[in-house]
Amino acid sequence: MNCNLKKRISRTRALATRRSAFTLIELLVVIALTSILMLIVFKPLISSIELTSRATTQTESQAAARDAMSQVSQILSSAQYVMDPTGNPVNIWTTDSTGATVVVPTLFTQMEYVPPAHSLDQNPYLSNGSVALPIDPTTGMPYTDSAAPEQKGVALPLANGILLGKLFLATANNVSGPGILSQNGTPLKPYFNYYEYANTAANLRPTGKIRDSHNPITLYKAEVTTYIPDPANTQHFIPNLKLFHTGTDITAPDDTKTAPIILHDPNFFYDNSLAGGKEAGAGSTLWAVPGWKDLNGDGKVQIWENWRAVSTSLVRTDKVDLLSLLRDSLTNAVVYDPVTKLPTISPLATFKPAFVQNDPGVATNLDNSGNESPYPISPTFVSQYDHWSSNYRVFLYRDNGSGTDPTQRNPLDLYEGYYSAANAAFRIVHITGIAPGAALPNPDALPDVSPQLANGVFNNPSTQLGFTVSSNKGLVSFAYPSTTVVHGPSPAFAPAPQRYSPNDINTAYSAFGPLGPGARRFLMLTAMPLSSTGYPTLNLAGIISPLNPASGLATVSIVPGTEQIFGPDQRRGTHYGHRVQYTRVSAASGFTGPNQYKINYVNNANIPGGVTGSTPPSLLAGYVEFDNQPDGSQYNAGNLTINNGTDPTTAQPAVGDHMLPIFKTNPATGIVDGSATADPVEVYYNFQMNQSGDVVKFDYMTRDLMNFTLEMRLYDIGSGKPQVTRLTDKVKVRNLQH
Repeated sequence: MNCNLKKRISRTRALATRRSAFTLIELLVVIALTSILMLIVFKPLISSIELTSRATTQTESQAAARDAMSQVSQILSSAQYVMDPTGNPVNIWTTDSTGATVVVPTLFTQMEYVPPAHSLDQNPYLSNGSVALPIDPTTGMPYTDSAAPEQKGVALPLANGILLGKLFLATANNVSGPGILSQNGTPLKPYFNYYEYANTAANLRPTGKIRDSHNPITLYKAEVTTYIPDPANTQHFIPNLKLFHTGTDITAPDDTKTAPIILHDPNFFYDNSLAGGKEAGAGSTLWAVPGWKDLNGDGKVQIWENWRAVSTSLVRTDKVDLLSLLRDSLTNAVVYDPVTKLPTISPLATFKPAFVQNDPGVATNLDNSGNESPYPISPTFVSQYDHWSSNYRVFLYRDNGSGTDPTQRNPLDLYEGYYSAANAAFRIVHITGIAPGAALPNPDALPDVSPQLANGVFNNPSTQLGFTVSSNKGLVSFAYPSTTVVHGPSPAFAPAPQRYSPNDINTAYSAFGPLGPGARRFLMLTAMPLSSTGYPTLNLAGIISPLNPASGLATVSIVPGTEQIFGPDQRRGTHYGHRVQYTRVSAASGFTGPNQYKINYVNNANIPGGVTGSTPPSLLAGYVEFDNQPDGSQYNAGNLTINNGTDPTTAQPAVGDHMLPIFKTNPATGIVDGSATADPVEVYYNFQMNQSGDVVKFDYMTRDLMNFTLEMRLYDIGSGKPQVTRLTDKVKVRNLQH
């Protein structure tokens, strides 16, 4: 092969080699095209994976929310009794704008209840108290197969059990240390949701907070015994010092087994006090609950560890958070109060009694014909639901006799009764000059016109209107016993009747002379005479009848059928003149017989021109009429001052068949003794200050209907975004205790 041919072959091979390589531009073009192709191919795939993950999380969120809602609804609907959550806060521990650990009390984040009784849970110990039955640590109840004969059988279906149940919000990790801010313990890890900072700029994230700091709020359930056998003597039960303090104030507990138990402690789940309080072996396993673990490794049993052992989370604790912090909508940074430096927190699971507004009070006494009051003034009113929480309001719109609706009269004249947290007392205030629909003034700024009952007696000289409230029964009572006004001096305030002399009753119509046509033997409960001939002091000086306008109590009437009248026995015999109870007869009866009376409960509604100073007593409330039949001129007066109280014919003590006795029979001789004055007439009764035309209404939160609101935020680990499910259920609670 000649050299030219070799050269040509060499050039061809070199050219082929050069043409088989890519230029830089070609490589860049290929990379760009490949990237675009990969983006086109894989982006929908990645998006679909993310969407699938979020959809799965949403499904989990819905399922978890429904499960938690179902559990809580079942617990509350079967509870024998639920307690008032209004004044029972629960501590939430978080951090302020400086990163310092702070405590924020929250309301309606705890529901305490008494579960119904079940078989075998009434008495886990034998009747002799010497041998304890084995307890199942998962239920806290005796094992069924080891029950003694006295443990057999089924508990009453409506009986309350021996347990206290709690549904409450707290952090997933409650490992606690020394208390700060006047609390009995502080969690080492305050609340922090790591996922909430996934979309927050690095400079806005809390310093030092990492994934390991994640400690969300979860919903717990615990059912515990409040009293346990004394470890030193199992035959006696003591407060459960494993879980509770004792004493009168949670800020300064007594912590001995002889002091009363303190059921509510806002910081119970983080309480690092030693279990057992001040009793022997406190902090040892003697005071550990079943399932206790030494979570902080200090070898001591603390209250927070016991609570963690008996509490079960109703939601998962890794991806669920039941607390929300107010955040900036643009930066996602937490918004803190510039003064307190505290965040604004919103619990996402709450237990609130249902609110009922403007509920009309239903009178319980619409007819009292048996006491001759066909149209009575009802002393009691009830609401549609009972078991009110403590923040209720009672409104009485005052009737002015014009026949118009008191709730629509302009201006309004009404009384508001409520429990004042600022004054720690029930108050009634009088509100006037307000147009219908206008905002009512702050009642704490108005004077209290309620009786302010203390030691069973009225304690407010400015009383205008009074009523008492039974919040558990949803009942308002306007009735008061007369002894709240008529009583002895301090400090005993002994109840006293209104006393009257038979002398005064016999001569009530002395202006007419001896009893004749139209004359009456009567007394007026509006008056309380201090003395009478032949008697010691009848009534205490300075005491005024509640029926007397001088008492300052307005529109007072007697509650029909509540009076009790005692007087001297009018029947001849050894008991003549001695104290017996009299019997009421109809006002329509032609006459009143011995040991009988008639009474006016209210003023006569047909008095021309209304009540004046000249109105006959027989038309007024408090008029009590006795036997008015004549005995003959020498007996009719029955007055100790007439003929020296003797019969002028026989010179014996005056004794008539119809007059009230002025002397007693001496039981030893069986003869009326002119030296022994007959017993006085004594009257007890209940009175009320409302009128028949008054309108009563209530605003209250009822524990008969509990609103459980749940906002389930379950976080998608991939995106850090929560999938939210909101559910609300109104649970009907049995609340069998009143």
